[in-house]
Amino acid sequence: MASLKPIIDHAVLPPKLPGEKEENYQEISEEILRRLIRACEKVESLASLPFADAFHSLSESLQICMNLNQGRLDRDTLLKHFNQLRPNTVLICYVVEQNAAVLIRLENNQGSDEQFVVIECFETSPTTGSVLAADNALEWDFPGRAVRLSLSEFNDENLQKAVSTFLERASMETIQDLQAQTTKASVSVAEIRDTSDPAIITEMLMSILEAIGEFAHVPKLRKRVRDDVNFVTGSLPWRRLPFWLVLRVAAQRHLNLSLGESGKACYKLLMVVFFSELLHDASNSLGSFEQTGDLDGDSKLDPSLVLTLRTKLCRRMAKLEQERANLVMYREHFESLFSCTAPMITTSIEFSNDSVGNLWNYFKWKTKRKVHRLPQKASDKSLQLSLMKSGSYLDRLLDSHRSPIPVTNNGPLLLPNPMDTPVQEVHAFTEKIFLLTRMEQKFELANLPNRFNAGNAKSHCFTFANNIHETLRQLGEMYDGDPLLQSIKLLTIFELWMRMDECALVSCPLLGEYQPVFPPELLDALQLPSLPDMQRLLVVQTYLANRHAKARHGHIFSAHDQDSFAVQYAKQSEQMKARLKFILKRSDADRTAKTKEWESKKR
Repeated sequence: MASLKPIIDHAVLPPKLPGEKEENYQEISEEILRRLIRACEKVESLASLPFADAFHSLSESLQICMNLNQGRLDRDTLLKHFNQLRPNTVLICYVVEQNAAVLIRLENNQGSDEQFVVIECFETSPTTGSVLAADNALEWDFPGRAVRLSLSEFNDENLQKAVSTFLERASMETIQDLQAQTTKASVSVAEIRDTSDPAIITEMLMSILEAIGEFAHVPKLRKRVRDDVNFVTGSLPWRRLPFWLVLRVAAQRHLNLSLGESGKACYKLLMVVFFSELLHDASNSLGSFEQTGDLDGDSKLDPSLVLTLRTKLCRRMAKLEQERANLVMYREHFESLFSCTAPMITTSIEFSNDSVGNLWNYFKWKTKRKVHRLPQKASDKSLQLSLMKSGSYLDRLLDSHRSPIPVTNNGPLLLPNPMDTPVQEVHAFTEKIFLLTRMEQKFELANLPNRFNAGNAKSHCFTFANNIHETLRQLGEMYDGDPLLQSIKLLTIFELWMRMDECALVSCPLLGEYQPVFPPELLDALQLPSLPDMQRLLVVQTYLANRHAKARHGHIFSAHDQDSFAVQYAKQSEQMKARLKFILKRSDADRTAKTKEWESKKR
């Protein structure tokens, strides 16, 4: 028995398809046929006349199809069913190697008691080029060709033996000239990855039968044929099962011929029941998340396949609703049949929703991170460090710095020199750290002078500038790589700059009309470890924000125009005014002298 996944792949054509042709084509075909028979029997049990008779005869035809198509056609089985051919039944013969199907049915001639045998044939799988070139589905008319023989002509023993033998051999043997061809190394070879030309059935056999009987005018059935070519691994690409198309065409033609206009709606109802039972089985096959993790497994299904199948079923129901609304013939009988099947279909859809929902809830529960409650008090064991692998390392480290102590017979032990190189290095490092700490504390904003006047502002300004340079020189690269220490360093420098800026404003009030170069948001990136440091930062940022709010112009390094700092400073400085007056006076004198010189030379 074939698994559900390949059946869903061929019946639904989901987005994700296998990358090569399956090896168990016959098992898949038989399982699909069995499911279609069960769906037909289910509808038959719920239907009333005349629908019950139509589905009963269709069920018998599908049972005969099961006997006829066992991977190939058998001559004796064909002869047996040729002799047992009855009205309202159809012989479905799939000629595998010729990419063709033959439908044989017995019909009564209208207006007389004479009976005829109608033989129809059609292609079962489109070529690879046609599938790849199509934007969506292909539109085909079925059958491709039909002939009609009288019952007496068809019952001819020699004809039946010849036809059955021909079909048996055609279903087993391939014909080189009818296979798809390709050119390799300038030589034409058979292209096994493409479908064969069904001409030996559609042209040769049907022409012979038409010569014996006559051309048959039968109603055409137009279907949208969807297929795909997926070639990832293996020697043959994945193609949709041609036998599934044969079954659908045979079922729809049988119902159309038996029920007239109502046949199309009954066929859609049959497909809905087929997909409903398939959806129910697929929902049952859903396991836990660990089991469905292997999407290529045969025992469990990927939940996305179930959702795709559910979508397919819902679309089929929508199409059935359209047919139901436009139905005229046997409307009451169909409404009764639909009301009996609708609850079963609804139950199947709801069951699939519950199955996928339960699986999704299980997945969320399984992948949810569990955060355990912290104990109120740590255990005594957790407060002890075993350091099982660190003891030997620490011993070696101590031994490497331990100086040998010579022992004399009558003297005391010689103690190590406290100024050995390692001790000196540690001493120098700690001294530098203490020095930097004292310097940072000295330059904190609270420890800096904050009262300035015109007399001492300029000297304080130079002092703060020297302090900034001294801080940068002393720290150097000491704090590189540590964002916390770098933040403390920058905060100290900005506090010095803040006091220097206050002195500069006292010495030159014009600076107050220009924004500082540093916006207050610049210091948001500092990583300060303590609340006092953050309070110091707030003071600096508040000062910068106030300076920006009170300023009327951009910073002092902005483009030179009438509002630039250089121009305004020159205008308000008495020294600059005197220098400008001197320059203009000297320029006028030079111009006058040069003019006189020019006039004298002109004479």
